[in-house]
Amino acid sequence: MSQDLDEVIGVFAFNEKTANVFCNEEACIIAGSKGKMKKYIREAPGIDPNSVPRIKKTTFAEIKQGIMMGAVYDFDEEAFERFKQVAAKDGLSFQDFGRDKRNGGHGIKLFRVAFISNAG
Repeated sequence: MSQDLDEVIGVFAFNEKTANVFCNEEACIIAGSKGKMKKYIREAPGIDPNSVPRIKKTTFAEIKQGIMMGAVYDFDEEAFERFKQVAAKDGLSFQDFGRDKRNGGHGIKLFRVAFISNAG
């Protein structure tokens, strides 16, 4: 199981100086590859093309920890497929709302994942 937790799901981007993470609305974007992330950043409105954020791989364990702490993630299709497979092996249950593809406002089709407590 620990091998699955260490599986790389995708990449995220952040500015090392400000610690700002590349997000869509309130969710951190996870792309399936570094090339796709670069494309998403180029296409995003309001991003300075001269600022080059750091792009870093992220594992299932890191994403799961973030979700449990209340973080919200938007995955592109490639990263979402990886996440879904590992989440199923880990026993993490989540609702797949008919593959609700969200458009990031700049042509990216995204899948949102967030923790929703069943506690009353």
